[in-house]
Amino acid sequence: MDDLLVIGLIISVAVLYRYAREMHTTEMLSAPPTVPQAPTVPQAPMVPQAPTVLPTNGYEPTYSGPVQQDAETLEYNNCFAYALDSIKLRKEKPQPNNRYPDNFTCDQLVQDLQQDLVSQSVPHKIYPLYRSTKHERCPDKYYKIFLALSESPENDYHFYRQDSDGYWSHKPGATPVSRTDASGRLITDPELADRNYKDNDYRHSCGFLCVPRIPKKF
Repeated sequence: MDDLLVIGLIISVAVLYRYAREMHTTEMLSAPPTVPQAPTVPQAPMVPQAPTVLPTNGYEPTYSGPVQQDAETLEYNNCFAYALDSIKLRKEKPQPNNRYPDNFTCDQLVQDLQQDLVSQSVPHKIYPLYRSTKHERCPDKYYKIFLALSESPENDYHFYRQDSDGYWSHKPGATPVSRTDASGRLITDPELADRNYKDNDYRHSCGFLCVPRIPKKF
């Protein structure tokens, strides 16, 4: 009986050992292989997107920045002179068609500007003024300007011009030229820019115009 008990114990141990090995093998086969993590790659810094500018045609004036000018040149060259690329030494501020009416209107200012261009014409060469839109390119040898009006605190006009790199600049009164609007933002579209300045709110848009690249006599 003792021998039989020993043999039974040996058989039980053997069976348990075999069962344990089979369970371990099954777990190894069913477990998914471990995939190593990819090494961390440092991210490249984000490059800011350039602001979208309105189309140009290659005849726009070059922006030279707020250059140092004497007080008289700053005083007597206004947004009108700057928009028409005619900054020079003067004794009085130029006005469209040399008029300063009691009440400015978009139509009258456009007519006066057209009259100025006619006065610049030479025999067999008339320089017309073209109405345009922000997304159109001007004809060759023309560039784009933008005209706006204020109604308060006083009735006044203000011109902007598009420069060769597509941005817009202007000359606020007797101050240096600038490329920023009333909120200090770079001007990519004068129609959408903040035109509410401390002295005047040029909220009324008269639209975009194409003017010729000619030496101005006024």
